Amino acid sequence: MFGRHRSPKDVALAFVAACNARDIAGVKALLDPAMVFSDSRGERLEGAAAVLEAVARVNAVAPDLRVEIDQAVQRGELVLLSGRSLSANPALTVATQWSARVRKGLLVEWQAFGRPADGSLVGLLRALGHNGEGK
Repeated sequence: MFGRHRSPKDVALAFVAACNARDIAGVKALLDPAMVFSDSRGERLEGAAAVLEAVARVNAVAPDLRVEIDQAVQRGELVLLSGRSLSANPALTVATQWSARVRKGLLVEWQAFGRPADGSLVGLLRALGHNGEGK
């Protein structure tokens, strides 16, 4: 299946590329069914369906949002990435770090580590009507 022979770093970078390309099918192919997405405030989305819904909602409310990665380092199944989120909306433009955990070629965890003062992406999605599982 797609992505199963890639390194964890390749999977993490492919996830960023698919998100930037607004390729929902490409994102879905990279996600473990039990995927957990955590934003910089620690709010979580659980399950691939909730993450896919969030990606679609972000695409709708911030169609120019993209992530640029400056550095990615792999240690086993963990990938640490640094870069920035860019958008015409200054509230969405921020230098950020992320961690990604990949098992068997699928992304099982994505954690953002932005400035604590920045808003919660998961909170924003909930306010906009996201109804996926979250904690």
